[in-house]
Amino acid sequence: MLIELFILFQILGIGFFITAFFTKQEVLWGVSLIISAVLMYTSFNVEYFAYEPNLTTGIYNPIFISSSYPYLMGLNLLFFGLSITFSLFDMFDKYGTRNESFR
Repeated sequence: MLIELFILFQILGIGFFITAFFTKQEVLWGVSLIISAVLMYTSFNVEYFAYEPNLTTGIYNPIFISSSYPYLMGLNLLFFGLSITFSLFDMFDKYGTRNESFR
């Protein structure tokens, strides 16, 4: 994944996480889970362009430089775990039984 897309999805994932935390909507928790899972998977192969000059033709040739960021995998694993935990808390709070006859 290109570094620009990775940064965009990281900002979107954090934004969905914060929005879901304050609005307590299950759909936003699901989107946050999916984005953090994709970012967790792709953090080991983040690429960016570097341009190398070709002296015979006088043009620049783009080449990919691939980097691995395992700490970003850990950060997205944290967001993934928190999203699962908070979504379950919100679902049990919203759809849980409040019948007093079971106690």
